[in-house]
Amino acid sequence: MRVMAMVVGILLTWVPGSIAAGLPFPEIAGWKYSAEIQTFIPKTLYEYINGAADLYLASDFEELQVAEYGNEKKASIIVEAYRHRTEEDAFGIYSQERLPDGNYLSIGAKGYIDRHILNFVTGRYYVKINSFNTGAEDLEVLQLFAKKMAEGSGERGGLPAILSAFPAEGKKGRSEKYITRNFLGYPFLHSAFTADYETAGGKFKLFLRSKRGNKFRE
Repeated sequence: MRVMAMVVGILLTWVPGSIAAGLPFPEIAGWKYSAEIQTFIPKTLYEYINGAADLYLASDFEELQVAEYGNEKKASIIVEAYRHRTEEDAFGIYSQERLPDGNYLSIGAKGYIDRHILNFVTGRYYVKINSFNTGAEDLEVLQLFAKKMAEGSGERGGLPAILSAFPAEGKKGRSEKYITRNFLGYPFLHSAFTADYETAGGKFKLFLRSKRGNKFRE
């Protein structure tokens, strides 16, 4: 009986393709995990993205999980799911990296796609998907993985509500950003949302201060 209980316990706790503390990595027909899912925390993030780790840490990064898929055609897909402390923090790092003139899709909160990459934000997660050797099916495959990740996240897919407070007139498209701390170099300003404007009077930047971790503006 004791042996039986141990076996049942293993079956219940080992779930292929999912991580209890993070986003579930989907099962995709024709694709298999080609390596073990990797997990990185703040003190080990440098091992994965050495040059960019500081930017993510400044956005209150908590955990990264990486899954690599492969198929019979020797193509591969790498899915990176970065979890941040709040939805605002996840939007912050996404806003620092997104392409203003990119090809945007209705995946997560304004995902964007380019050759071999598809990135989107959903709730506290910033998801980055990279493809290799996918040929003519590249864009189709990227979108398939992204939709499955977004559907399985269970997270709210919209952008921070505070962004609607920015006046529309003169605002440059997709220029909104979230600075997690030390806005304008001053620690007492802590976090702020910003947007770029261009009017007949010239160019300027408008910012809204945000109480850290809350969804309302000052």
